[in-house]
Amino acid sequence: MDRVRLKALVIGSCLSALAAAASFVPAVWSWEEGVDLQVFFSARGARTVPADVVLVPIDRKAARRLFLPQSAEDFERCLDVRLDQALPGYRNPDPPEVLSRWPRCLHARALEALALAQPEVVIMDVSFRPRNDPGGVFAAQDRQLATAMRKLARVVLALKVKSERDAEERAQPIAPDIERAALALAPFLLMGDQLQRADKYCSFKEDGDWTGPCLPTVAYQVASLGVYPQLRDLLLRAASKNVDLIPARADSLLANRALRPSVMLIRHVATSDRHASERMRALLTSERPAHSAAADRQLRNLSDIYLGAGIRYFNFYGPPGAFATLSYEQLVAGPQASRPAPGSLRGKAVFIGFAEYEQPETIEHFTTPFTTETSIKLSGVELAATAYANMLDGSTLVTTARWKRALIALSLGALCALLFATVSLPLAALTCALLWMAYLGAALSLFRHNALWLPLLVPLGFSMPAAAGSGLYLELKRQRDRTRRALGAMLPARLVDRIINRNVELTQLQEAVVGCCVVTDVQRYSALFENHATDEVARILNTYFQALFPVVQNVGGETIDVVGDSMLAVWVGRDPDPMLRERACVAALQLAATADRFSKTHADESLRSRRTRIGVDYGLMTIGMVGTLLHLEYRPVGRPPNTASRLQELCKLLDTPLLVSAPVIADLQRFVVRDLGWFLLREFAEPTRVFALAGERAGVSVKTLDLHAAFAGALAEYQAERYVDAQRKFEQVLRKHPGDGPARFYRDLCAKGRFYGATPIQAADESQPR
Repeated sequence: MDRVRLKALVIGSCLSALAAAASFVPAVWSWEEGVDLQVFFSARGARTVPADVVLVPIDRKAARRLFLPQSAEDFERCLDVRLDQALPGYRNPDPPEVLSRWPRCLHARALEALALAQPEVVIMDVSFRPRNDPGGVFAAQDRQLATAMRKLARVVLALKVKSERDAEERAQPIAPDIERAALALAPFLLMGDQLQRADKYCSFKEDGDWTGPCLPTVAYQVASLGVYPQLRDLLLRAASKNVDLIPARADSLLANRALRPSVMLIRHVATSDRHASERMRALLTSERPAHSAAADRQLRNLSDIYLGAGIRYFNFYGPPGAFATLSYEQLVAGPQASRPAPGSLRGKAVFIGFAEYEQPETIEHFTTPFTTETSIKLSGVELAATAYANMLDGSTLVTTARWKRALIALSLGALCALLFATVSLPLAALTCALLWMAYLGAALSLFRHNALWLPLLVPLGFSMPAAAGSGLYLELKRQRDRTRRALGAMLPARLVDRIINRNVELTQLQEAVVGCCVVTDVQRYSALFENHATDEVARILNTYFQALFPVVQNVGGETIDVVGDSMLAVWVGRDPDPMLRERACVAALQLAATADRFSKTHADESLRSRRTRIGVDYGLMTIGMVGTLLHLEYRPVGRPPNTASRLQELCKLLDTPLLVSAPVIADLQRFVVRDLGWFLLREFAEPTRVFALAGERAGVSVKTLDLHAAFAGALAEYQAERYVDAQRKFEQVLRKHPGDGPARFYRDLCAKGRFYGATPIQAADESQPR
């Protein structure tokens, strides 16, 4: 495993660990709740509602259809309740969102109609607070409702628990007659995002100022009284303490308001001792049912309620209106034929409360995963029915522990990181994508069939993408760096950035610039092949260019091209700049010195006498890609590169290492140069004034300055066509400086009778042997 892949593994694993740790943060967990449940329920869709749960919604439709006498006393006593009969002197009840102001005799009439159908339990989610009653009208209504409740015998009221910030929780009072007639009082507590989104509910409230069983638990215990003896026997065999305090008979739970404290006592006995809980679960698993399958399922569900978590997640059945309903207005004022038949609700739970289906409501209605922008929210009473139905069919969501969720996120992320660190990029990406889809499919299937909630957002939305993304990024960065290095070996860095970062096409790399071109060439390069094998020559050249290239880069230049032993470098800009020429001259001097050191210190004797020739020119040019899509090269096009190349050739004729044109050194005071005259370079129609670049002014010796002065005097005689004096003076220069190539060149011209005077010297003609 190379460094990049090891780095990808470490970074991917760290990001996965960070995502796993983030799942413990409350804000992240709340976000994950909303996203996961939305995905699960949207993918699964609606499901079948248990037939043993019936809803009696009190809505605007019921308020519009019911008519009572307009006089206050007759209205409150429900003396004449009409259905769909808007008679003079009659009016509708108040809107259902203020249900507490409805005459309670209406609820009594509804319960009386239900009594004949014999429901297993009736749950009323209606506020029955005591009312100021100077005339005794409200008290009569309360007594009438209490009588109807006793007739049904199994009516559970929703207890309204008021919780204010920085204040203790307290239950709202209920009218005494109604409270005494109820089988039990229990709150229905919702949990969610500021109660705007309903995610979970309370089965047992075991913290805060108010503790006790919640409404769905009490209702299910009432509906499961048939298996209460078996439950108590199970507790008796599993636990050793306090079981004798639990009522022995089911009917004892219904007497003297013993239901709610008995339910809480059963919860305490079942969960206070860990060993008792384990034994109870083991007995449920190991023993064969001694009664019917339905009773066994009811016993298991009831045991799970007592042994399970006090906070449970809703397993929604669908959008509002999923439950079977009975018409409240039909129960209150409809004909006998429209009411439920005797015994038709036997074994069923009936929920009565405010539920609006005609338009969105904000009061006592909540957002669920099935809520859309155009749909209505789910009412509190339908949420209570959902919680009860989950207990009834054993479909309450099973959540994985926090540490298991974190472990899943860490494992999936680390696996993706390992794939990107050990296999090829395409295979790793494909495998991670398949793993992502396989996990999502498995999680959706387990949710649909087993109500098991495996985490989605953190592992699939953060851990796996982060691990895969880090591996993908590092691998692509490595490939990008390889491309950059490959292009950088052929193109300047600024152009490589344009190609990679801006996606510029190679054929678009064309720009008009002004700058200097420097061309180098090794003297008698072809002769190297006589004494060396081609691979040895290639090795020597690589070493040679390794010495030259940094010189160009260090002085701000760009190496453009290498052909054989020749190198082309440029210093370019969009506007004329003396610094470009100055840097090119500095680089040319350093290149000459570096090449000289290379040849003198090389182990091969045949290289020690070889000189590198350098030509420099300055001017306008176009630089960019030249060629076709079959073969492109980056190079400058214009006079400067050609002139620099010809100056490099002229170095051979003048036997000097470094020549520059007049535009290069114009107005540059930093350097010492020697005017060598005008030359008509090969294949050029215009002459070029040529200078030898001796060095920087601070480093040039007095001997060199004397040479330049003597040479200038001799050249002036030659250009004035006083050739005898010129030859004599060139010979004087050579006696003091025998190795000076330009002086020798002009002396030989005079000796051969090649007199140009002040006209340009034909460099091409003079380079030919005569």
